[in-house]
Amino acid sequence: MPSRGRSRGSSGNSVFIGRPIGRTSLGSIKCDARGGEDGDIAASVGPDIFFWPRHSAAGVGDLGRRGVAPRRGAASAAASRTLQPGGASRRIHRGDGTELNRPLRLFLVRHGETAWSITGQHTGLTDIALTAHGEDEARALAPRLRTTSFARILTSPLRRARQTCELAGFGAEARTEPDLVEWNYGDYEGKRTADIQRTHAGWNVWRDGCPHGESPVNIEGRADRLLGHLRALSGNVALFSHGQFGAALAARWIGLAVGEAQHLAFGPASLSILDYESGHPTVPVIALWNAYSDSSLSAGSSIVAR
Repeated sequence: MPSRGRSRGSSGNSVFIGRPIGRTSLGSIKCDARGGEDGDIAASVGPDIFFWPRHSAAGVGDLGRRGVAPRRGAASAAASRTLQPGGASRRIHRGDGTELNRPLRLFLVRHGETAWSITGQHTGLTDIALTAHGEDEARALAPRLRTTSFARILTSPLRRARQTCELAGFGAEARTEPDLVEWNYGDYEGKRTADIQRTHAGWNVWRDGCPHGESPVNIEGRADRLLGHLRALSGNVALFSHGQFGAALAARWIGLAVGEAQHLAFGPASLSILDYESGHPTVPVIALWNAYSDSSLSAGSSIVAR
């Protein structure tokens, strides 16, 4: 495995290899891998992303020894595989930021701030809008997400998710996916955890669910159904969803019981990436979690309703 850092091949294009990292600021790192600032979302997410040359003279020479005739576009992809045995083509980028031969990768985005995310009220099917600050948070996602080519863009039908999708620049391309809606909190809709626990001591939504709403079993079934549909796709897929259902989806992606999602804080207007381990294409991983596009925007938006 190459040492951490970044390097440039003769073409100036790069392959990035992601490693699981925690919450970070997407805007805190500047990168010139393609000759400009913030060239690729993977180059902006923190110190655990490093670069390796897309191809080199040695790699192209290796193609010749194998009797492979280099072709435009295909040559650098094949050469990259010589640098990263066992599936490096999963991370190969064209100069414009799009990818070649890319299996499924999910870009999971939580909607921006709402009045109820500030107060900590459970916001399930109540169709409230973003605050002005939430709108700013959604707009701040645009320059990061626009560096990636998406095969499909899906959004929850709820207004706060659709607004986030639109303000991030994907309104015209998005399709509504009903299974991306937030947890149905039933009788606990609009209530805070502390209020609920006054009459139901020790209540935990991940264990107890909600009367006349969804249970953890319901949420697990919905997440599994959605992932079943998504795994039939390929390429980068953007998902605009919600705090607790988004965390549940991530837990199920890596095979955890849905209750384990309580350990995954998913803040407003944050980005997470669900991927497969490099070199192990059947091993799902959380490659990025709870990353904000701009630390100055996230400072007042760290409350996640519980």
